[in-house]
Amino acid sequence: GSFFLLLPLGFPLALLCQDSTLTGTVFCMSAEELKAQGNAALQQGQVEEAIRLYTRAISLAPRNETFYSNRSAAYLKAGMYPEAYDDANQCIMLKSDWRKGYFRRGEVEASVELYEQAQQSFTKALELEPGDKVIEERRDECARLHQAESDWKKMEPFVWASGGITLALLLLVADALLPTSPMLQSPVVYAVVLVIAVSVAMRLARLKQSHTDLNKASRLLRKDGAPGRKQKEQKKKK
Repeated sequence: GSFFLLLPLGFPLALLCQDSTLTGTVFCMSAEELKAQGNAALQQGQVEEAIRLYTRAISLAPRNETFYSNRSAAYLKAGMYPEAYDDANQCIMLKSDWRKGYFRRGEVEASVELYEQAQQSFTKALELEPGDKVIEERRDECARLHQAESDWKKMEPFVWASGGITLALLLLVADALLPTSPMLQSPVVYAVVLVIAVSVAMRLARLKQSHTDLNKASRLLRKDGAPGRKQKEQKKKK
C-alpha cells in the first residue's frame, strides 16, 4: 500500500533529477558525477558553478581528497586564496602521500608571492612524483623568484640609504644658500645629519619589507581573520 502512496511523488522527483536546471539543484547526482560536471564547468571558465558542484560533491564524500584538490584549483582561479589554501591543506591531510595536495598548496603560495614556501611545497610534491616536468618547472621558477627577492631585500636598505645621503646633500646645499649664517657648515653637525638620514632611510626600508611580508601572508587569511589549516597546525606545535 505504501508503494501506491509514494507513487505520486515519483514523477516530479524524476523530473527534478532529469533536468536539475529547473531549480538549480544537484541533489540527484552522485559525488563522482558532480565532480565530472565541476571539471567541465571549470574547463569552460564557469568557476563559480564549478565551486558549487565540488562543494556539493564534498558534502556527499567529505573524505575524498580529489574533490578538495579540484575545488582548491577552482578557488585559486577565482582569486579566493584562503579557501584555495585551506582546501589544498585538507587534501594533504586526507592523503599526505599524494603529490597533488602539495602542488595545489604551492600554486596558492606562489600566487601570493610566498616563493620560499611555494618552493618547499613543490619540492615535497616532486619527492612524491620524481621527474614530473611541470612540478620541476614550478619549483625552479619559485626558486629563481625567491633568490631574486632575497637579493633585493639585502640591497634595498642600501638603495634607501643612498636616498638618505642625497637628502643630506640637498639639505647642505639649501643651508649654504640661506641668507643668514649656514647651520650645517660644521663637519660634525653635517656628519650627525648624514648619519641620521641614512639610519632613518635604512629603517624605513626594513619596515617596508616587513609590511610587504605581512601583507603577503595576510592574503592567506580568511575574511574573518581566522588562520588557515596550516597556520593552525603550526600554532598547535608551538
